[in-house]
Amino acid sequence: MPHGAFESGLMWAVYDDMEKSFLTFLDYVPLTYDHSKVYSHKLLQLILQIGAYVDTSFKEMATCSSFDGNVKCETIRKKCAKGETVNIDLAREAFEPIYRLSARFVVVKSPEYSARVIVERWAPFAEFKSGRSPKWWRAYNAVKHDWLANLKEANIRNTLHALASAFLLNVVHKPGLQALARSGLLKGKPPEGKTVAPEITRRILEGKRLPRNVYAMVETPLFIRLVSLKS
Repeated sequence: MPHGAFESGLMWAVYDDMEKSFLTFLDYVPLTYDHSKVYSHKLLQLILQIGAYVDTSFKEMATCSSFDGNVKCETIRKKCAKGETVNIDLAREAFEPIYRLSARFVVVKSPEYSARVIVERWAPFAEFKSGRSPKWWRAYNAVKHDWLANLKEANIRNTLHALASAFLLNVVHKPGLQALARSGLLKGKPPEGKTVAPEITRRILEGKRLPRNVYAMVETPLFIRLVSLKS
C-alpha cells in the first residue's frame, strides 16, 4: 500500500473537493473577465483553505524519500518536527530547482457561460523565478492576517490562481502523479483524449521516463496539464 498523503491519493481527494466548491460558487457568479474581481466571504473561506493546502503540500513533498539528503528539504523536515513555520521562501528554494515550478503552466478552462470567458495559459508559481511569492499567495496572507481589511483579495481571480497552484503540485510531484495514474485519471495526449496505454501507466508508476513525444494529460472541469517524466 502507498504511504504518504500524495501516494495514497489523499492530497488529490482534498483538492478535488476544493475545486468542486469553487465550481459551486461559479454556478452563481460565472467565470468571466468581468467577474474576476468579484469577492465574497464564501471565497474567503475557500482561499484560506487552498493556502493552507499549498503550505501543507510543500511540507508533505519534503518528506519524499527521493529528497533524502536535499539540504532545503531536510530543513523543512526539521522545522516541521519542531513545530516551526515553513515559509514560502524556503519552499521556493527547495522545489524551484527540483520541479522548475515557475515555468510550469496549466490551461485554465471555463464553462461556456458567455463569450467573454477566462481561458488562459497560467503559471501559478511564475514569480518564483524572480525570488518572489505569487500574487495569489500574497492575497492569501493578507486575508489570513486581516480578512476584514482585505476581503477584496478573496476574489475569483485570486482563488482561481490559488486553486491552479494546488492542482499543479499534484501533477508535477511524482508521487502525486503516480496516484493519478493508479486512479485512472491520466489520458493520452490531445486531441485523441484516450486512456493512457498500460505501458505508459506502468512507466509513470515506476518513475521511469516516457518515450519521446509521448505525454499524459490530466484534466478537470477547470484545468488541463500535459505531463511527462522526461522533464
